[in-house]
Amino acid sequence: MVEKEKGVNIKCLRFDGGGEYFSNEFSEYLKQHGIQRKYSCSYSPQHNGVAKNNNKHIIEIACAMLNEKNLLNYFWAKAIAIVVYIMNQTPIAAIHGMTFEEKFTSKKLDVSHLKVFSCIAYVRVVNKKRSKLDPKAQKYIFIGYYLEQKGYRCFDLSTQKLQVSRDVVFDEMVSWYSPLKIAKAGKAKNGDVSSNVEQDSQLIVDHKSLQLVGLIIFHGKEY
Repeated sequence: MVEKEKGVNIKCLRFDGGGEYFSNEFSEYLKQHGIQRKYSCSYSPQHNGVAKNNNKHIIEIACAMLNEKNLLNYFWAKAIAIVVYIMNQTPIAAIHGMTFEEKFTSKKLDVSHLKVFSCIAYVRVVNKKRSKLDPKAQKYIFIGYYLEQKGYRCFDLSTQKLQVSRDVVFDEMVSWYSPLKIAKAGKAKNGDVSSNVEQDSQLIVDHKSLQLVGLIIFHGKEY
């Protein structure tokens, strides 16, 4: 990808010394293309400290995001993917306050599309898939961005299906799992992510309904 877009050739690849990339086929491929390969010594993580620290940083942020939104470990891969995506949009001091994407493409980034991970997302249902009396939007959970299309990745916990769409309305202040019900929801197996979803969602709806009633009933009058 780098060679095609920027017109430069890969000269050297640096690997961890764990032995994951010692296959004969890959070695022959590197020889044919004149690419050098260098390894760090086994059991010497300090030789590859930048990558090791970044991996640790990514894992810690992903765990914090899952715990903050009371999500099951089923979504760990989605959390890591969105952490890496955000890190690529973040300026760093090593390249003088630029982002990796800006350094690579020489273009300023627009981050207005960033949304809160695992917030409620209402995805528009196209006219061909609904009747006149059906709801015009369906409730999902936002889990990331789609790199090959300008759309958002949304997941339906009840059907366990992924939907990619650009017509999405986000409620970034609301999470799918409520804190009061997470102890019960945490007992569900990783494969059964739809367990207790309806109860948790209803608890959030009831809480917001009480706030709405408090706003409607004002000075002893009902509107």
